[in-house]
Amino acid sequence: MKDFIVKSLVYGILVSLGFVSVLLLADGSTDAVYAKFTSPKQKGLIVGTSRANQGINPTPINKLLKCNLYNYAISLGESPYGPVYYKSILKKLDRSGKNEVFIVSVDPWCISSDEKRINDVSGFSEKKRCVGTTENVTSSPNLSYLFKYFKGNYYRILFRRISFPSKVHKNGWQEISIDMSEKVVEEKIKLKKVEYNGSARRYKFSSVRLEYLNKIIRLFKKHGKVYLVRLPINQEIMEIEKKYMPNFEIRIKSSLELADGYIDLTSNNKKYKYHDGNHLYKSSANLVSHEIAKQILLLRSNYP
Repeated sequence: MKDFIVKSLVYGILVSLGFVSVLLLADGSTDAVYAKFTSPKQKGLIVGTSRANQGINPTPINKLLKCNLYNYAISLGESPYGPVYYKSILKKLDRSGKNEVFIVSVDPWCISSDEKRINDVSGFSEKKRCVGTTENVTSSPNLSYLFKYFKGNYYRILFRRISFPSKVHKNGWQEISIDMSEKVVEEKIKLKKVEYNGSARRYKFSSVRLEYLNKIIRLFKKHGKVYLVRLPINQEIMEIEKKYMPNFEIRIKSSLELADGYIDLTSNNKKYKYHDGNHLYKSSANLVSHEIAKQILLLRSNYP
């Protein structure tokens, strides 16, 4: 009996150590969010959806502007503008910063909602997703996130570390390394067009989301300069967006008036590569990030 108890204890300890070891392996390869919830508070932020998450690399911007940007953009499902994302930004922002740089990515979708709940804050779907349910966004390791979102599937942490073609860098940028052969990309763009046409039928402009976009801009303006950026996308996706919200700049007029500058890169859509039509491929993300930095320098020289 004694031997059985000892063996059971040893086995339990080994299993526990193995479990803890797997949790400690969680990093930027775990998913698109975990690493963002383990980094410390940040003085300068990039915010928005997955377009900004994958499309804006802080490194070339920080180098050129000598600033401290961190990419806290996530995805359309997790971080459209609204009260949920606003609260998460408040938790992430180091409000001791002064004269910082902030980049706010904008497009028609981040200020839109499902037509059934256009301005119904209580029904915004992101409330039940990780941005809405993760209280601590600066804990490393973030055990509460892992227990909630990997419960019973902790093997995925190890599996993704070995084989997942994605990495969230320490600066918050998500780098995707995938097959960019012409046939593969064409098929993905085709599927993305179907998705966006469906969204255009279901979604409507939300005045509440616009209100929170402006609230985020006002928050950032207390700590530095705020630049709105409309990232480039595949031209066919762009045509869907134009049809969905032809008066986009008019819709965000109040945001444009609040910000310190607006950088619209969609006139150069054909210049860049996209791995699915919606998201910039990593090489183009670096080019775009450098272009954003150059345009901010230009805005600064015109309006010091």
